[in-house]
Amino acid sequence: FLFQSLHKKILKAYGLINRMYPFTIVLLGLFLATLTSIKKPVNENKTQYLVTQYLYGVWDSDAYGGTAEYPLLGKGVYSNGLTQHLQLMAQKPNIVVILVEGLGHDFVGKDKKYHMFAPFLTQLVDSSLYWKNFLGNSMEGHVALPSLVGSLPFGENGFTNAPNPVNRNTLFGLLKKNGYTTSFYYGGNSALNQYDRFLLEERVDYMLDRANFDSDYVEQPKDAAGISLGYPDGELFRKWAALERKSNKPRFEVFLTQSSKKPFSPPGIDVYIKKVGNLLKTLDLPKKDKRTIEKNEEVFASILYADAAIADLLREYAKKPGFRNTLFLITGTHNLGKFYSDNPLNAYRVHLLVAGDLVKSPKVIPTLASHLDVAQSLMGTLATSYAIQLPEESGWLGRGLVSRGVFDSIRQIPLIRANKTLMEYVNGHYFLYRRNRVRRLDAQMNMQFATEAAQERTRERYRQFKTLNKYVVRNNKLLPKPNAIFPLDDYQFSKEELVWIQSVFTGNDFDRAYGVARDLALDRDWDQALLLCRYILSKVPRHADTDILMGRIYGWDQKYGKSVEVLERVLHKYPTYQDAYSAMLDVCFWAGNTESGQKTLELIGERKLDTTALNGKMRRIFNMVMEEAKRKSETNTVGQL
Repeated sequence: FLFQSLHKKILKAYGLINRMYPFTIVLLGLFLATLTSIKKPVNENKTQYLVTQYLYGVWDSDAYGGTAEYPLLGKGVYSNGLTQHLQLMAQKPNIVVILVEGLGHDFVGKDKKYHMFAPFLTQLVDSSLYWKNFLGNSMEGHVALPSLVGSLPFGENGFTNAPNPVNRNTLFGLLKKNGYTTSFYYGGNSALNQYDRFLLEERVDYMLDRANFDSDYVEQPKDAAGISLGYPDGELFRKWAALERKSNKPRFEVFLTQSSKKPFSPPGIDVYIKKVGNLLKTLDLPKKDKRTIEKNEEVFASILYADAAIADLLREYAKKPGFRNTLFLITGTHNLGKFYSDNPLNAYRVHLLVAGDLVKSPKVIPTLASHLDVAQSLMGTLATSYAIQLPEESGWLGRGLVSRGVFDSIRQIPLIRANKTLMEYVNGHYFLYRRNRVRRLDAQMNMQFATEAAQERTRERYRQFKTLNKYVVRNNKLLPKPNAIFPLDDYQFSKEELVWIQSVFTGNDFDRAYGVARDLALDRDWDQALLLCRYILSKVPRHADTDILMGRIYGWDQKYGKSVEVLERVLHKYPTYQDAYSAMLDVCFWAGNTESGQKTLELIGERKLDTTALNGKMRRIFNMVMEEAKRKSETNTVGQL
């Protein structure tokens, strides 16, 4: 009955709809054209995005046609424009970088519409150097680290995700060479986006990530899928404050936060959401902005939490020796897509603060710069006042943080929207967006008309950079190996080795590959087990169990010196992992190595580990140490007699 009734009603309109058929096709075409041309988050769905990016990838030519083998290699020019704003001391300064996930342009500075949600950082502007026209080079947070510390190109998926190692120089390596202790602090899993490989290749002295926290620290709440990002900003900073510092060297420390990213659920989120509600009642904002806050209250609550955590961190720093000789650099990794306006450049706008007692006087720096300009400026500033060794040639993309005006006509700022999509580009005054459109930027970053000649010149430079970007990362052509402070191991698995590896392990389940290596080792097939271990670690550098297995294999093969060397590195990488101590205690006992055994016992005590599972092995080493001491004492007594 329902079908018959509807059929009779629809039948009357069918003729009209039929006659409108050509017009409906026109309307559909206009609708699809609008979606393609007006790129706002509200009308850019995932399917459309993936399809358009695939087509762009197919159409784009990425073949490098130049003659230079290392096209980005040039004379090392280090900008010292930052020096005029600092009052440096006789000793080299400590340098602390705080990369805040997702903290965009609109949250820091009294003239920003959401500044009340980052009150500490906004207040810090009044005593800092503040870049008001600063850009993150991506809308992906993981791109920020290599851009900032190394002024590095992106490749296709971000530098840390490059399939093959690339020789380079970064602040980690340069400062380590010049007497600094280097550290990296992160509450998440450093294997994601291969931060661990990047940092291990840079010989970072201390790397803290999720694996190094113990039961005294509380993880961030799990999301709907039952997954936690790791440890929130407050716990990360608390862990840093509890670490012992034995070295008197100047320090280079980098923090990467994550509480202000999806799923936006730091501890005490309900308390901060309530604060957002209370703030909203007092704000004189347009209705549109108030609706944005109401719809994204968990995001604003996370920013409040992150800001409070940074305030606590700087208060802890003030209690440490050397605080007055410490330079703090605070910036966002990228801008959150929810909050940028119709101007596509705002998608990348973040803040940069340079703070601390070394700053002569607060100042707003108008220079349009990006993460890529930080490393060059810092090294140039240090070289002005200290005996710093710098490479004569570099492959850095940056131009320095300070120029005479807002724009530097030579400066290139590539901008990557997401993996495999280098979509925007700034060259001097000109901004290329959506891969082809070019506008001229004024001092307020508003877009204006650009001449045809300027448009074509900008497009050509964009095309050149795009091909160079892929070429140097794909082919390890950023720096020649002798130019790198820490040249990368160029060991290549032979075809025969790869064939064998593929015969015992296929896929990406490296835990299963570890199981295969362990079984081979237990069958005393040590050479093959070590080969598979090396392969696993080439793909997952912080696979702790594989590291430990290699140390044990050398011990079983009575290569005790090599075993202790490997396991000492493991204890440094995983200071709270009991299996590493268990392996080291075994090897020291087998080798009769009382010196390394005693050091291991001391480490266990210093790090306050739960020794329940280690007591038997510890007692064995303790007895061995005591017997050695007794023998030495008896020998000395005989000698005296």
